[in-house]
Amino acid sequence: MESTKNSFEGLFSLASDLSRSTFNFIMDFNEKSLNAIKGTSNEIIEEFPNLLNFHRNDDCSCCPPKHECPPQCLAAITRNAYKGERIVVPFKIKNVQKVNKHYRVGVRTLKDDTGNTAPSQPALNRSEVTLQPGESEMIFVSIDLVKFETGHTYNTNIVIREKDINQNVCLHLNVLPYSNIPESKPWSEKRLTTHFQGWQSHFYCDSPIKKG
Repeated sequence: MESTKNSFEGLFSLASDLSRSTFNFIMDFNEKSLNAIKGTSNEIIEEFPNLLNFHRNDDCSCCPPKHECPPQCLAAITRNAYKGERIVVPFKIKNVQKVNKHYRVGVRTLKDDTGNTAPSQPALNRSEVTLQPGESEMIFVSIDLVKFETGHTYNTNIVIREKDINQNVCLHLNVLPYSNIPESKPWSEKRLTTHFQGWQSHFYCDSPIKKG
């Protein structure tokens, strides 16, 4: 009986030692695994900005091409004027290509800031140009502002077209109220005739009135 009891206690002790060893092994393994994961995470965090900048590298030979949209306005012209004026607005067209180019030129309807058509429309001095590489040509836009409303803004696009695509020069016209207008003050004619009739004298007396 005593021998059986000793055997049982020995087995129990052995099982306890095995459990303790297994537990220590698992805890040690988990700690090492967590440290390894933490180290890998730190490396990823440190490299994350580089990963974000991967597609921004201009030297990248396998990156997708950059998307470049054409501008809404090749040029923007703003002109201030007064009601009643006839204005002439110049602009240039330049051929920046390596071959000769022929462009047609037109102008859209001029409208005010509420969408109403302007009382008179702009006119171009020419409707087409042919340019050699590097050559530029002056175009003039004229507008008669006799019936325009003071305080309004008017907008239109001057259209340049080679074949199928319109490219625009944006024109903004501000009709301003009159301000700082030069003022002339005529002299009395009597003063002019008595004081400035000749260079020989600095002063003339008034002629006596003859009685009939």
